[in-house]
Amino acid sequence: LFARLAPCLYRIRARSGAWNSMAKLEVTVVRAQGLKSLKHFTGEGPFCRCEIHGKHKSQGARFQTQPVSNTFEPVWNETHPVEPYTPGADLDFSLFDRGVKRSGKYEAKVTVPSDLFHPHGFEGELPLSQGGNETDATLQVHIQLADASRGATPPTPATLPSPQQLQHQFEQEMEQQHHQQELDQQHHQEHLGLSDFSGIEDAASPIPRQPSPTAASRLPG
Repeated sequence: LFARLAPCLYRIRARSGAWNSMAKLEVTVVRAQGLKSLKHFTGEGPFCRCEIHGKHKSQGARFQTQPVSNTFEPVWNETHPVEPYTPGADLDFSLFDRGVKRSGKYEAKVTVPSDLFHPHGFEGELPLSQGGNETDATLQVHIQLADASRGATPPTPATLPSPQQLQHQFEQEMEQQHHQQELDQQHHQEHLGLSDFSGIEDAASPIPRQPSPTAASRLPG
């Protein structure tokens, strides 16, 4: 059902302008906890990288915090801009450890869907996964539109319906289509019935009798 509703949600987002404007985010990486649960994590120099999903090579689309030495509970409290940001794009947070000899390999990661922070922002803890497996580690972040941080009211797109509302809308559309099909079928059957009845009437109509040649010859000229 979700696969059938997803195109509807995509069209609603496109019509609302959610993917047609650029914005600027301010992202604060506060702290990480429970890093001891990560395999091979040494805690010698943990740091966090934030980037727009799929745009890790774009200028301004990523930043990383300073490493914190010798801790499994690093506190960064660093705020950085992320721009240009296209509403609808997700954010990736990756955790690295300088004590692990892996070139460019992150130790834990979480992807934040755009619906969680745009347009109203997000502040809280996110669960980190390692190699696709859940862990006890968490990352605390604060994400908001840059205009909101200056006290201005950011432009917001049209409110997106919830999955329950989409499902209800889908069921209503299906019911209307079914009802219309029943009406069309009924009209078609009525049309066929009238045509058959008309044919019967034509077949039952009396055929006018033609006068016989003998009778016609007796008629006065």
